[in-house]
Amino acid sequence: VGVLAVAVFARRVLESDEDWSRWLVYGCGLLITAGLVLSLVEGDPGGFYPLRSGAFWLEWIGLLLPFVWMGVAAFVQFGKARQRVPLGFCEPLHCHRLLLLSLFALLQVCGFFIWVALYIIFESQRQWTAGMDLLYAATDDLALVTIWLAFFPPARYRSWIERQPATEDIGKA
Repeated sequence: VGVLAVAVFARRVLESDEDWSRWLVYGCGLLITAGLVLSLVEGDPGGFYPLRSGAFWLEWIGLLLPFVWMGVAAFVQFGKARQRVPLGFCEPLHCHRLLLLSLFALLQVCGFFIWVALYIIFESQRQWTAGMDLLYAATDDLALVTIWLAFFPPARYRSWIERQPATEDIGKA
């Protein structure tokens, strides 16, 4: 449900005019549901066996796609906003929020690949590796910090963003 909320957010905030975005939300929901149902049918309700379960990959792709989509869409919007900041058509904080949303999504995508490695190691060696677990936790924690900064920036952080020069070359974005 949380990942589908990310997909709905990406659709409504970043791609609201695009018809395909509605179908991408539905497609992600269908992939996640199909993966969960097939995991139950295969006798792996926890989805711990990516090497022998197609259901794992259906669900994983359905969970991954909204973050890839949000990361790319937010970065594209950041590029557009960055061009508008020096002209006074976009607030620097709004522009920076788009960058943080893109970074959040990128960190989540990295986490998904670490997650797959953790599950493959578990399936093949029957153990959790502390290093990979720590790496996953670090990406997750960094993602939480970026999304928190995007939506609840402290006054000091807002002040720092506002003090950044807005005279960069517009063509660099």
